[in-house]
Amino acid sequence: MNVADTLRKIKALGFTQQELANRLGVSFPTLNSWILAKSQPRKSHLLAIESLYIELFGSDKLNYAEFNIKKEFIYELRDKNLVKNILKNQDILDNLTLKMTYNTNSLEGNTLTEQDTAEIIFKKRVLANHSLMEQLEATNHRYAFIYALKLVDDGAMNVDKILELHRILMAGILDNAGLLRYHSVRILGSGVATANYLKLPELLEEFCNYFNSEAQDSIQLIASSHAQFEQIHPFSDGNGRVGRLLMTIMALQHGLAPVLVLQKRKQAYYKYLRKAQLENDSSFLEYFVTEMSIEAAKIIKLI
Repeated sequence: MNVADTLRKIKALGFTQQELANRLGVSFPTLNSWILAKSQPRKSHLLAIESLYIELFGSDKLNYAEFNIKKEFIYELRDKNLVKNILKNQDILDNLTLKMTYNTNSLEGNTLTEQDTAEIIFKKRVLANHSLMEQLEATNHRYAFIYALKLVDDGAMNVDKILELHRILMAGILDNAGLLRYHSVRILGSGVATANYLKLPELLEEFCNYFNSEAQDSIQLIASSHAQFEQIHPFSDGNGRVGRLLMTIMALQHGLAPVLVLQKRKQAYYKYLRKAQLENDSSFLEYFVTEMSIEAAKIIKLI
C-alpha cells in the first residue's frame, strides 16, 4: 500500500484532514499533497505515518520492552480509592462518563458526535437530526456506567449483576433486555464461534469465577476475561458494550484506571480481540488494554 492510500485509510477512520495534519506535525497543504500523490514525505514523516497506521490498525509484532514499561507505569498508578475519588469530583466523573459513552457507542456504529452525546446525557436535549434509538443508547449507557461504578465496591461479580447491567444498557432498545439469548448468533466477519445458547448459564458462572479470581497480573486477567466474555456472547445485542463495562469494573477493582477503548482504535481493538480468541494469545490485547487504561488515567488526572 502506497503512502497516499495509507493516509486515505487513516483519514477514513474519522479524522479531518486538519486533525491528521496536526497529528503528523505538518501543514494542511503538505498533507494534501501527499494524499494526492503530488509529493512524497521525508523519511521521518514516513516513520510517523507508519507508526500511526500501526496504532490505529494494529500490529503483527509486539514490542515487549515497550509493553512492560507501559504496564509497569500503569501499575505504579494503582489506587484502591479510585472510584471514590472519581465520584467525588463531578468534572472528572462527567468527562469520564462522556468519553466512555461516546466511544463505546461509536464502536457499535452510533453516529452521535461527542458533542451530541454531551447535549443528550447532560442537558437532556432531544436532537432532531439523530434517531431516538441512538439517543437512547447514549442515555442508557450513562446510567449503566454509573451502575458499573457502584458495582466496583459491591463484592464479587455474579450473573445477576451482569444481567442488570445489560437491562439498564438496553432498556427500550431490546425486548429481551436483561435476558440471555435463546438462539444462536454469529459475530460477522470475525471467524469466532460463539457459545451454544443452552450452555450460557453455565459459561457465565465460569466467567464470573474467573472474573473474581486472584491474579498477580491484573492486565492479563482483564484482557483474557474480556476475550472470554465476548466469545460467550450471552446477549442478542449489547455484548461489546457490556463487556467493555465489565473491563472497567475489573480494572477499578484492581485499583487501575478504567479501560477506555477509543473509537479511532476500533480496528486494532478488534484485531487483538480476535487474536486472543482464535490463537489463545492475549498478549496483544493486554498491551492494548494497558494503553487504553493510560488514556483513562489522563482523564481522571492520574497523569
